[in-house]
Amino acid sequence: MHYDYKKLKNDCTSEAAGLVIHEGYWRINKYHTPETKYTSGKYWRQIEVETDGNFKLKNIYARRGKEKEGDSITIHYDPDDPDTYYIGDTIEEYRTIAYILFSSSIVPPLMLIFIMSKSKKYYDKKE
Repeated sequence: MHYDYKKLKNDCTSEAAGLVIHEGYWRINKYHTPETKYTSGKYWRQIEVETDGNFKLKNIYARRGKEKEGDSITIHYDPDDPDTYYIGDTIEEYRTIAYILFSSSIVPPLMLIFIMSKSKKYYDKKE
């Protein structure tokens, strides 16, 4: 299920502690399960979670991030739907990437309009 930034931030109010216990380099074949929904590509990390009675996943897998093997990490989850969670501060990275992509998609059309307006003025002066 797809969740947007604001919904995840608002709904994931509970926390569970995790520890990166392994980093791997091969594909995980079980995509789209609660344990593996944040994996992509071949590089991933295994996070062992101290369950708190509500968050039931003992191990989750995610793409590699700044936390390395042996580092602690926080899992933010929705207490009403514990399968809805995000890991550490990855949600901020997703938001930043979205802003960058949106901004970069606006600059080329604006430059094109600017160049076209300048070239029209130049050709109007020649005539």
